[in-house]
Amino acid sequence: MTIFKEFKLGGGTSQGGGKSPFGGFAGLMSLAVFMLIAFFLFKGIFWILSWAAPVLLIATLVMDYTVVTDFVKFLMKLLKDNPLFGVVAIILSLVAYPFTAGFLFFRAMMRRTMNKMQQPKQETFADGKSVNDVDDEGYADYEEIETLELPEIEVQKAKGRDNDYDQMFD
Repeated sequence: MTIFKEFKLGGGTSQGGGKSPFGGFAGLMSLAVFMLIAFFLFKGIFWILSWAAPVLLIATLVMDYTVVTDFVKFLMKLLKDNPLFGVVAIILSLVAYPFTAGFLFFRAMMRRTMNKMQQPKQETFADGKSVNDVDDEGYADYEEIETLELPEIEVQKAKGRDNDYDQMFD
């Protein structure tokens, strides 16, 4: 014997679940409140970035001007390859200039961080000498080890095995 359980979500009698006539209304109100909070959050971020955008753009140009030139080259390439999409991207970049300036500043910061990580560190000893400044005077009484030269090995093909697999290694 199979037992089926039915779960009813929502409120009103038209949906078949619960006793509250305002069940569907509560979901709509929750959605409206969430959208209102999201609107004011993005409006505040846009307002703050609109005041900070000129400073961020100047800081980006000072830190790494190639970020801005690469972005302009990207827009021009986009305009050449797909004119409609390029025009839309340029218009959006200008309309949402605070977000564009923030994005370019973030990109310049990431490039700067990556460049710092890729530069070799100058390690120093306790006496102030650099690792590269260490001279080999103390190692004069050690003899230099010669590397061994191994003879070349000839690979012989087995007789009667001329298939595609063996020819891959020739």
